[in-house]
Amino acid sequence: MHGRKAILEVARREQMWEALSSWFESNARDLPWRHTRDPWQVLVSEVMLQQIQVQRALPFYERFLARFPTIESLADAPLAEAIRVWDDLGRYRRVVYLHKTARIVMQEHDGLIPSEPEELLRLPGIGPYTAGAVACFAYEKDAAFLDTNMRRVLHRYFFGLKPATTVADKELLSIATELVPPKRGWRWNQA
Repeated sequence: MHGRKAILEVARREQMWEALSSWFESNARDLPWRHTRDPWQVLVSEVMLQQIQVQRALPFYERFLARFPTIESLADAPLAEAIRVWDDLGRYRRVVYLHKTARIVMQEHDGLIPSEPEELLRLPGIGPYTAGAVACFAYEKDAAFLDTNMRRVLHRYFFGLKPATTVADKELLSIATELVPPKRGWRWNQA
């Protein structure tokens, strides 16, 4: 167990950055949302990937973006059509929120998806993870956020193999925030 204090040691931080970056270089899957900084495409991927395996989401992602290539195209479409295109991906509340978000972005943000996590959090169905992911993956902001894999890695590295329930997300997010390497947040969070 490394303990909380280890995070402040620059050498240890850089060692962790290099190890994770090297692992990512060798093991990263070639995914379409990793080849774009388009905020709309990133938002769609993040909404679809919530509790859905990547392999299952891929064909839905491609089909959805083929029909709704821009946020404006979704905002202009009837909700029923968006649900039909979402098809049997399930969790239909997500597409309802995405549709509402598209309309709000068109009306209140001149069609531009906000780049700051705080602004993104004001949109329907967007929580802390999605807000941070969109800011990072679309706008290359050095944002920190947590998903299941990030929680597991941080917990194991800093707190050992104790049950994950012993560490609050607030503390893990604080560690994640300190770990985001300046100007390399996109790569770090992808890894």
